[in-house]
Amino acid sequence: MNHKNFVVSFTLTVFFFFMYVKKTHGCHPGGYYCNNTWPSRHCGAEFLDATLYPGTLEIKVSSPNTSSPHALGHFSFHDDHGHSYRFLDGPQFVNCQECANHTSCQINPFTFHGTFDPKLTPKKGDWFNVSVAVYWNCTDVVRDWVRCTYEKLHYRGQA
Repeated sequence: MNHKNFVVSFTLTVFFFFMYVKKTHGCHPGGYYCNNTWPSRHCGAEFLDATLYPGTLEIKVSSPNTSSPHALGHFSFHDDHGHSYRFLDGPQFVNCQECANHTSCQINPFTFHGTFDPKLTPKKGDWFNVSVAVYWNCTDVVRDWVRCTYEKLHYRGQA
């Protein structure tokens, strides 16, 4: 094997090794959907506000008093003219949360800024919808995911 083939093979091996380690030993939020039939879950996440700027959507969400928002997921918007954008598919940690560890810098309510193509920004006066899942109380690690409580929230506003 010549030097060039060795370097390429070695690089690919290292890359796939790190991808495997990250996927199997990293952590991500997961959880239990909060509903009123589970009183111990302290439901009550709220969508407080959404503001559109050209190419940016700012959302403000809160979780119940027991915890601050630890992750957001399934975050998207669409307007009544067919424009849409998906900011997050699966849940991702936010607000100083790392796996099951959090610090004193967490705040409730939490503000998140998502960016998108400015051409998709609804015109002034157009109605838009935002959907997001808010995760909180992310404390128990189960293999490669952190058990959280979450609620799906919806907001309808006018640009």
